[in-house]
Amino acid sequence: MRADVPLQSSTDSFEYSKRSLKNLKGITIAGQNICSLTHKFDDIEILLKASNLDIFPLSETFLNNSISDAEIQIDGYKLYRYDRNLSSGKGHGGGLVTYTKENRPTELLGSFCSPNIETLWLQLKLPNSRPTVICNLYRPPDTNVESSLNELFDQFFQLEITHRSDIIIIGDMNIDMCKASPNKAKLIKVTKQLRLEQMITSPTRIASQTSTPIDHIWCNNPNLYAHRGVIDTGLSDHSLIFCLRKKAKISRKKHVIEITSRRHFDEIAFARDVGNIDWSPVFNEISTCQ
Repeated sequence: MRADVPLQSSTDSFEYSKRSLKNLKGITIAGQNICSLTHKFDDIEILLKASNLDIFPLSETFLNNSISDAEIQIDGYKLYRYDRNLSSGKGHGGGLVTYTKENRPTELLGSFCSPNIETLWLQLKLPNSRPTVICNLYRPPDTNVESSLNELFDQFFQLEITHRSDIIIIGDMNIDMCKASPNKAKLIKVTKQLRLEQMITSPTRIASQTSTPIDHIWCNNPNLYAHRGVIDTGLSDHSLIFCLRKKAKISRKKHVIEITSRRHFDEIAFARDVGNIDWSPVFNEISTCQ
């Protein structure tokens, strides 16, 4: 299936999201603008433990140095964290966290913070697959889109990211993909240059008067993903977005081994045949070599 999961409006949306995510089979990458991690941490912990999420980027965590890693650590997951800093030119808000399953080999590639964009880059190494580069991204709504995208473009080169890797950019871009606008046009121009395709089409932020798809998943190889969609967790005014990566098929080469059957071997006939061979050329060759 490639259609997005329908949004849930019922009061048990959190329970629905746990069931939906638990039923996904494969490597699942999901993300959400959480609007303060500390206030929702217990629910995030329950969601991760009840589901099969492998990689879970969160944006707008609102964390600062008064919150230790131990306070937001979840058993069975590695924690990658990048708080908003003075480079952002802003005070409260922002911040990124990515949780990854401990049995998924991941490493930090880099992190960036500016007034225009915040990113946290990881690399995931899966068996029988190319490396997967995952960018957790947040672009504040009041920033210059062109500057944000130029910085994102530059980060590809700073981190030496190429299309020899599978690439995923996931997060709150704050650009409505269903509405024609200069900002959307600029985003499409840059993503085309980077050969990225958008995988989320349903609205991700529902307000009283608006319904907009501003949380995105961009990738350079959409055929790797069997399913992608949007689920309302009830934890934020942004829905959770996810994509399910197909399991890599193990290619096994066939080896042909030739054997000689000795079922009808006649030892006496073999000895007779060997005795009838003229071995003088062989012995002459050996004498010449000596």
